[in-house]
Amino acid sequence: MDGARRVIRLVRPDGSEPRALRHQGDWHDDPSWSPDGMRLVYTAGRQPQEMRAAVYSLRRDEEVYWGGESGVGLM
Repeated sequence: MDGARRVIRLVRPDGSEPRALRHQGDWHDDPSWSPDGMRLVYTAGRQPQEMRAAVYSLRRDEEVYWGGESGVGLM
């Protein structure tokens, strides 16, 4: 938690170099790595009841919602 936000942070195995990922929304849960270790997929949204699937590219340092910005949520 970061104040009223729930963010995802990357940290090296030894605990050094923590950094929060740049997110569009305020809530982010359930991260899972891609097989190549270059992307994270997780649920994201502006409020907990508006969660959507998001992918974070470490190469591009950007978050993209699956399905675009259509507002389609997860059930």
